[in-house]
Amino acid sequence: MMIDFTYKEEPYNWKAEFPKLEPEALKQRLDKLKDQNPHKTVINVLDEIISGSLNCFWLYEKFSENKFEDKCHQFSSGLGLFLSLLGLEVYFLDCYQVKDKGSKEAVLAEEKFKELGYNPYCLIEINLGNNNFLLSPKHFNESLISLLQPDSHRDFVGVLVHPEDPTKSGVYIKNLGSKREVIWLKKDYKDSEEYFKVFKRMKFSISKLI
Repeated sequence: MMIDFTYKEEPYNWKAEFPKLEPEALKQRLDKLKDQNPHKTVINVLDEIISGSLNCFWLYEKFSENKFEDKCHQFSSGLGLFLSLLGLEVYFLDCYQVKDKGSKEAVLAEEKFKELGYNPYCLIEINLGNNNFLLSPKHFNESLISLLQPDSHRDFVGVLVHPEDPTKSGVYIKNLGSKREVIWLKKDYKDSEEYFKVFKRMKFSISKLI
């Protein structure tokens, strides 16, 4: 299957993922998570979608027609939705696996992704003060400890350091590509190094509706 990985930008279709959502009602429940420090807001929301009462399982059970299956795009959709409702500028980054950080060539799709035609992963991008911060909400445990090694993370900024290297952020991913066409290293504690490249950037615009 030939996939077009030409970079593109488009709106994130939250209504397709959460057709039962009432934005204003949910925003009122989320307002308690907002902090004067936007990095702290990100941490508060991340903690909520992973293990709070408004977690991803609850979000999909209540507002989606899709079952929550612990997938990266579901965590990213939840985090992006919540942050957007709190007024942050947020993007969903759709990525495909490439051979290395200098390549645009997709690796052969694993058996479970044969129908899709490539190995997918996604990130959330948050714009804070004209700086872009990348985050993979799938890669945290319930104690908000990153499941990625320090090599995956950018130099420290924000409020949480990496437990294995205090010079690295414990939250944000390092961008190895350009500002527009992000490339990142997924290096967890199970697999070898895997590189992913963004080919679609989708902006959350739900906050404009309320």
